Amino acid sequence: MQRPKAYILVSDDPNEIQKLSAYTAKTLSSILKTCLGPRAMQKMVLTKMNSIELTNDGNSILREMDVSHPSARCLIELSQTQDDECGDGTTSVMLLASELLNKMVPLLGQSHPVHLCRSLAKAKDLCLEHLNTIAVEAKEEELLSIVSSSVSTKLCTVLKIPIPEIALKAAKMIMFDSKIDIKNDIKIDKILGAFDETEIIEGVLIEKDLIHSQMRKKIENPSILVLDSPLEYKKGESVTNMEFSHKEAFSKALKMEEDQIRAMCQKIIETGADLVVTEKGICDLALSILYENNITAIRRVKKSDATRIAKTTGATIMNRIEDISSSHLGSAGLFEYVKIGKEYYFKLSKCSNPRAVSVVLRGPTKDILAEIERNFMDAIKVAKNALMCPKLVPGAGATEMCLSILLSKAAKEEDKKIFAQASEALKIIPSILSSNSGFGCTLEKLDQLEKKHEVSHYFGIDGISGEVADARNIVMEPMVVKTQCIKSVFECVMQLLRVDGIIESRSK
Repeated sequence: MQRPKAYILVSDDPNEIQKLSAYTAKTLSSILKTCLGPRAMQKMVLTKMNSIELTNDGNSILREMDVSHPSARCLIELSQTQDDECGDGTTSVMLLASELLNKMVPLLGQSHPVHLCRSLAKAKDLCLEHLNTIAVEAKEEELLSIVSSSVSTKLCTVLKIPIPEIALKAAKMIMFDSKIDIKNDIKIDKILGAFDETEIIEGVLIEKDLIHSQMRKKIENPSILVLDSPLEYKKGESVTNMEFSHKEAFSKALKMEEDQIRAMCQKIIETGADLVVTEKGICDLALSILYENNITAIRRVKKSDATRIAKTTGATIMNRIEDISSSHLGSAGLFEYVKIGKEYYFKLSKCSNPRAVSVVLRGPTKDILAEIERNFMDAIKVAKNALMCPKLVPGAGATEMCLSILLSKAAKEEDKKIFAQASEALKIIPSILSSNSGFGCTLEKLDQLEKKHEVSHYFGIDGISGEVADARNIVMEPMVVKTQCIKSVFECVMQLLRVDGIIESRSK
């Protein structure tokens, strides 16, 4: 086995690596500039799977880009982190990181990278402290407008699909003990159809056929039993051979198996269950017995779906038939076997206290459905943040301008140049909002905005008219989004400034 060879990429200029990182960041940000604000443009992305995505989501665009420079990869991961943590601000975090890095590179000839990083750390802490002072508590009636603003530039808003309402409602439903588990408690079903058929189900929707065509297809207020064991003959874990000396012995063995199935079914019947759901198989005899007793059965359900059913209905997943009782049953308002689009689903709805929900997204094509799903995930993450941490800061570039003015005033002599450049970098957000609006001179608007901030920190740029306006009348954003954005931007830039060489490991 040959050892890999390490190649060290260096330059005569010790700052060449940082300059190249800044140039790479500038290239990435130039792609995303037009994707910010209410007049954001869409990008058509040819994905690695050879499908087409129409989106203006920064993270969705960047993750499909095939880049080789390691600094570019770090910046793409930065956008991914912002999306994972907050679901919003993926474009802003890239633009801010790019601008801050470009502002810091000219200072490398005057200050050591470690000194730059130390000053940037002070600036970051100052910004985070100030965010807490300007934040206000969110009112219940403001939550919907917060979620709506996060997808105001997305496709769902253009098509007038009520994604914000659905996302907020879903987040409230699955919120228990001040926790919201989006990954496990929300299932998204994308089905071709009309936009106005998009809905949230207070229960579970699972694509599955009924194995017995004559079983009940609609049950009101069903009692539900969820099993993790088969309703069929118990088989050996390894190959089992049976030898019979006469035909009566074979008949006796068959009768024993049949009695075993009947005993299991009788135990289920005694519990009073109307619907049986199992992750394993159900034999024909068991199906017949259950049908005769007016019980509907569904087999081979995924583990994740069975868990979601148990959460929704309050049932307990049982591993042994012998241990079941009526106390282990769950309940729902309605069970239906329905056809949606071209497929058949079984639907549990109208649950009184569901801890898991299903969201049905409808659209005319798979590409549009994929974009609507991304919009919903952004909205549900923002709804989660707004419910978990109900503090708001002004949007429309008002917060960035406020922090910019703070840094320009707070700079001491030793950090003056660094704070000044960081202050200029933060102005990139209101600058791009003004530019994307297509109205007026950007420099004039920034000058007006800075003067307005002497009166109030709520003034920002209206991304539609391009005018300076009160951000409370435009958009308020969750503080957690801005906090994560500031943390990520400053820490990423500090990391890249300390890099003075790139080492690549290759095999012969």
